[in-house]
Amino acid sequence: MTATGMTRPDATRPMDGDGAGVSLDRSVTGGPASVWEGETIRLRPVVADDWPAFAAWDQEDETSRASYQIDFPRSAEATRTWVEEAATREYRGDRFRWVIARHDGTAAGTINTHTCDARNGTFSFGLAIGQDHRGHGYASQAIRLVLRFYFEELRYQKVTVHVYGWNTASQRLHERLGFQVEGRLRRMTFSHGDHHDTLVYGLTADEFAAGA
Repeated sequence: MTATGMTRPDATRPMDGDGAGVSLDRSVTGGPASVWEGETIRLRPVVADDWPAFAAWDQEDETSRASYQIDFPRSAEATRTWVEEAATREYRGDRFRWVIARHDGTAAGTINTHTCDARNGTFSFGLAIGQDHRGHGYASQAIRLVLRFYFEELRYQKVTVHVYGWNTASQRLHERLGFQVEGRLRRMTFSHGDHHDTLVYGLTADEFAAGA
């Protein structure tokens, strides 16, 4: 799933400091004890029991459209199989999929990294938030957590995302996070009965650090 167009599953963030020999007790740090924890959400790996959430998102046309496209209906059995495979897949090359979970455990969406090029230090990501969970800042928190990990822990230096021209909400989201428009690919997607441009957004590690 993507907001424009999904490696290490178990860790919520000390926001500051190098962490060496430092207690991660919240009363001491005053913040999250894990690199994967934001103010109101936590990023966690996909588990087999997530299939009902993914099945529900499949039924939301706008979630599907923003992710990639509205597709043929998928059965519950097929969704369950896909989620079970995602939950047990061995991830390589720094590509990974997380569930965006609220602190009460409710799955609110998903974010995944792809096109990871460790040699050049570049990667991309996709994101989708369920219809009932939009407008709460979950997407921006999830993106910041992923960027912080890839820039500060994995040595990546640039992230690039493609945003559909009709998806103004995604454009505003990335611009608020400091992404710059680096190009426009004309007539790259077909949706809502017409062809649309795709906007290319980019953000460097230095730019992220300056605005973090």
